[in-house]
Amino acid sequence: MRLARGLRVSRSVFETAFDEIGVRHQAPSFMELAETRNQIDPLPAGAERDRMDFAAAMERANADGWLVEFVFQKFADLSAGVNEDARPELQSIANASQHFAAALDVTTGTMNALRRCCLILCEKPDPNAPGKTIAEELGSGFLIGPHLVLTNHHVVAGLLDPATGTPKPDAAPLVRFDYHMGQRELVPPVEIRGSPDWLFAASPSVPGARAETAAALADHLDYAILRLDGRPGHARGHYDIAAAPAPPAVGVGLELWQFPRGQPMKVVGNVRAPAPHGLAIDADPLPPRIHYLMNALHGSSGGLVLDGDKRPVAMHDAGFEAGAQGGDRVNRAIPLALIARDAGAALASELARVPPRLYWSPGRALPILGRTQLQEHIHRAIDGRARIIAVLTAPDETGARRPRIGRSFTHRVLSACLPPDRHHVLLIETSQIDPDPFVTARRIVGLMGPEARVDLPGATGETTLDADATGVLVDRTVQALLAAAPGKTVWLMIDDIDADPIGTQWGASSYLVALYRRVASEPRLRIVLAGLPKRLEGLGDLQDATLVEYLAAPPGPAELKAWIEGFLTRDMPPDEFPPRLAALLRDLARSGLATEDDTAPPGCPTEALARLLTRHAQKAFLGAGGAP
Repeated sequence: MRLARGLRVSRSVFETAFDEIGVRHQAPSFMELAETRNQIDPLPAGAERDRMDFAAAMERANADGWLVEFVFQKFADLSAGVNEDARPELQSIANASQHFAAALDVTTGTMNALRRCCLILCEKPDPNAPGKTIAEELGSGFLIGPHLVLTNHHVVAGLLDPATGTPKPDAAPLVRFDYHMGQRELVPPVEIRGSPDWLFAASPSVPGARAETAAALADHLDYAILRLDGRPGHARGHYDIAAAPAPPAVGVGLELWQFPRGQPMKVVGNVRAPAPHGLAIDADPLPPRIHYLMNALHGSSGGLVLDGDKRPVAMHDAGFEAGAQGGDRVNRAIPLALIARDAGAALASELARVPPRLYWSPGRALPILGRTQLQEHIHRAIDGRARIIAVLTAPDETGARRPRIGRSFTHRVLSACLPPDRHHVLLIETSQIDPDPFVTARRIVGLMGPEARVDLPGATGETTLDADATGVLVDRTVQALLAAAPGKTVWLMIDDIDADPIGTQWGASSYLVALYRRVASEPRLRIVLAGLPKRLEGLGDLQDATLVEYLAAPPGPAELKAWIEGFLTRDMPPDEFPPRLAALLRDLARSGLATEDDTAPPGCPTEALARLLTRHAQKAFLGAGGAP
């Protein structure tokens, strides 16, 4: 209203200016808005009615999100002779292309960048310590998939054969996350190696002898997508570069997240700058490079460039020294949308085949803890890259069996990972395995229910029991299982093998071994063996078809941290974490877990919570010495 009252223009002048901007946004005309307002509060023609109509129109523009554009482009002409009390508001509109970012988006985007950016290194022999290696800093990068990191091609060029562009033997990158303040006990840096096939996709930089024209830059995007030997992006989150917006206009703010000279993560901000003289690319909404006035050093290459809303828009790649390209000193980056377009369907396919990480059992309020390797094995078996999963459990310090170690049960994880419309899971415990193979076969097939209509044979009496069990009986078992679940993959899980060992002299043992071998070549059958004290003897020929998970201890701090990151804090607004933590502590106190005696007054969660914090909070929040 203050802006409207300060105007000293006619209705026709305001109408022309308002409608010129409004038509771009498909807004009602000034006359339509004025008539609507006058129907609600009729006023006679005159200055007061003009001011009220002007205010109604600008309120509508503000509600539709284009008042700033109107004020910036038209208000200087309209406000000639404006009252001084309106001037302070006008001075705040300094950039027509800039808008007000939501503070929560900015805070969440900052936390995401802290988790997802990484330092790129390579290991090489230590000249001062034979047999040991040292890490050499190469550049910066960031997660663009659960297992994919984006950086510059020139950052990893030293690990590639110059003639073929393929990785050199035994050369692989190393990435370091959480490198914010050097070594910290609570949040130490995390290092992950590149996988054996670590170079997923790449586009080299412009050759040194070639001029960096717009066409040359468009053909040489200077990027490399690295595969990691792990999937940190499940817990940390990752950027979807296929959805990256176009870079903002010249003069609008940007940020560069980087590891200059291998230092802990740094960030600088400034605005997008015009391209150097002679490189006419700024008119292109998606130019091959954008330029900016942000500092960078060796090690900054591959850094993440965010816009004012903390959205990823580009990847830093180079700078111009004074005297180059007309004497401008600017740095530059490659729009992520161009990299996504160049990587194309291959990148989309790579991301699509990576299964999601499960943190809860579907339909049940039960977390899945400490079984990430099993999830990986299950999905590899779904693809047919393996057919048998063996879960080995180590005994405790006394040599006794570990009945429970705090990790989610194998059957629960199996059921959570396998959609029931495509898979059928059978569970049989070793206590149900009979020495007689024919009894065992009937029990296994009986788990399928009445759908299993195939009659199983009995012993022929013409051959040994082992010969009957490993021949026709296995064939008929497989037929019965597949026929009862048409179109589905059948998973037979044999559980608690360490609790009730299967006698090696039993006929059932020979039958099961023959069944394992048959499964190795049967597309719709899988076997899961849970609780093995050691690898199965006599099955060395099935090594390539078998995936092994070793369970020897409860989930460690790193696994619990990954679960909390992946489920509770990934993409969570930071202001939500304290109330969620408070709710967890409150429920622990109410459940009675806070105290280990019966002296707490019944129905007094405050006292229980105080005891919980007294016992456990010092180490978790204050440190072992009690100091913050």
